Amino acid sequence: MASDSESYLQKKDQLKMAMASIEVRGDGDLKVSFAIPTPGRCMKFESIYKPTGSPGEYYSSDRGNKTVRLVDTDGSSYMVVFATREKEGKTLHMLRLYSRTQWVRPKIKLLFKRLAKLNGFTDETIWILPRQEECRLGEP
Repeated sequence: MASDSESYLQKKDQLKMAMASIEVRGDGDLKVSFAIPTPGRCMKFESIYKPTGSPGEYYSSDRGNKTVRLVDTDGSSYMVVFATREKEGKTLHMLRLYSRTQWVRPKIKLLFKRLAKLNGFTDETIWILPRQEECRLGEP
């Protein structure tokens, strides 16, 4: 993950890998389900992202105005997404690496870090989240 959000940067050493499921719906929308581990609980939520008209870009007004854009993928094992979010009058930027497994190949991690730097992130704002087992989709 790479982020310019002060709140993420302040707690980055406490963050763990989230689980996500992305479903392409018949109307072209994306249904994104998340399971995010937080101290003492597992937060789960869903958002619907609608196409913006630009290839690979989607928008959601669920939980704040967000735009996501596909940056890179091999179509089978990983994808990199650039996200912007408006919060409290500020535009926050994030680059996320999604993998089909919790074991990300070193080559993909290096690619992610290179893409993050190309998108304006610094070494201090780029980190790889540790794996976790306690918070998963499809479990109560």
